[in-house]
Order: sequence, then C-alpha cells, then structure tokens
Amino acid sequence: MATSVVLANGGINSTVAAVCARRRAAVYLLHADFGQRQANAQRSAISAIAKAIDAVSVSIPLSHVGEIAAWKLPTASGSGDDVADRVPASPTLSCVSDVPGLMMGLLSVAVHFAHRVGATTIGDRKSVG
Repeated sequence: MATSVVLANGGINSTVAAVCARRRAAVYLLHADFGQRQANAQRSAISAIAKAIDAVSVSIPLSHVGEIAAWKLPTASGSGDDVADRVPASPTLSCVSDVPGLMMGLLSVAVHFAHRVGATTIGDRKSVG
C-alpha cells in the first residue's frame, strides 16, 4: 500500500485531506508544534483523527520558529556598530504564525518526513517523488 503524509493541525481541512488520502494510502498525520497556543488541543484532535481513520499521528517540536517570532532587532546602543542602524525596519511579529515563510518551512519539513518514511504523496495529491 502507498504511504501519504498529511501536515495536520486538527482542523477541518487537514481532517478532510487525511480521510481522502487514507482511501488510497497508509497515512501519517504530521503535526508541527512551533509554539502556537493551540498546540495541545491540536495534538489531541489529531490523535483522535488518527485513531478514527487508522493512521499514525506524529508531532514534532519546532521551538525555533517561536524564537524567530519573538526576535527583535537590537536597539541603538551607542556602540557605533548597531545592526538596527544598518537593517531596514521590519514590522513587529505579533504571533508565531506571523513568521514569514512559515507554511513553506512546514511544507519542507513534511517533504523531508515523507522521504524518511517512504511516502509518495503529501496530502491527497501532491507528489514528493
């Protein structure tokens, strides 16, 4: 049987993707814990979904994403060589999901995981070949 990886957060979209993928393949539900407030609830929901469709639930910690979200440029310190003086101002990140490229990063983790477990698809139709 083929194997598929579904990047899941426990919501309706990833649940439907998992059910559709499970019709044709063994499924790994991959959850990324990157510091979001909902992480525990997401893990619980994903575990229940995995049990209901006979899939495997895997949660991976990505705490560095939360650290990126919290990072701010240093303020002028008078040292003469301040990063803030050389880098254009950027908007303040209000939450972890505001990390630029977050979804692209999560997808790259899913692709790597898919290769590790021998999966041929991510979700229902995306080839990782």
